[in-house]
Amino acid sequence: MKYALPFIILILLSAVSAGGGRIVSASGSSVQITDEILLTEKFGEPLFPIKKGDWKAYGKGISAAEITLERNDSSSSLIRIVKFDKALFSFSMLGEEGRGKPADVWVSEAKHIAGINANYYFYRENGSPNKIPLGLIIKEGKQLYTWKENYSGCFYYDGKKAGILYKEKPPAGSIMACQSFPVVIYDGIIPEGVREKSGVKLDVQKRSRRSVIAEDRKGDIYFLISVQNMSFQELGVVCGLTGLSKALCLDGGSSTQFCIMDSDTIIMSGLERVPFVIGVRRK
Repeated sequence: MKYALPFIILILLSAVSAGGGRIVSASGSSVQITDEILLTEKFGEPLFPIKKGDWKAYGKGISAAEITLERNDSSSSLIRIVKFDKALFSFSMLGEEGRGKPADVWVSEAKHIAGINANYYFYRENGSPNKIPLGLIIKEGKQLYTWKENYSGCFYYDGKKAGILYKEKPPAGSIMACQSFPVVIYDGIIPEGVREKSGVKLDVQKRSRRSVIAEDRKGDIYFLISVQNMSFQELGVVCGLTGLSKALCLDGGSSTQFCIMDSDTIIMSGLERVPFVIGVRRK
């Protein structure tokens, strides 16, 4: 049975990149988003923590909430956040090169309990319909695709610890790894390439649906999924304000999708089938 997630309303009365506005939760807490906040060199303790009562349990060690980013141009973005207790879960790469499958199908076939679409992919020039990942993939301890020097981030699990790395290869012996880009916040710092408005490859004003894997200071792992479009800079600011110290974007747009299939179920389908999924299972 599917249940609607509880949600917090996150209101920015002006666009995040323009400064100003505030964040307001359904429980009544709020914080003003000043230019000083937007120019923060390093985010520390969350200025807008998601309160305990705003989370809904979806199984032991899994909880979820929703926030909505509302801008002064009348647009808004619903963001779904799922938290996994680091002590209770392990992570896997699910899938294979090919036409792809929905994330929930990969998760169900592998008998996992949750998953989110993995990194970007491409098609070969020979017209093959197979979707091939861009960037490093390690599955069951075996490297399937190679490391890209110009990709900024990597999510890994080595059998004991899961985490996000910035411009660094995963530890030797990692059971799984997924390389992607961009990292929108790392150790509380939003990279300059994400902050810039022009003159860089990444256009922070461009908005799209986003899939993100994130980490807080305690090491718990999160999925963030924007149902509507967001820029990379907006994601970095939202992560910083809610206490997520590291966040890596995965493939977005029509590939954005995730699922929880535990005691309660959430399935957010994408418009594309994906070749690989980051899967979650109980230890």
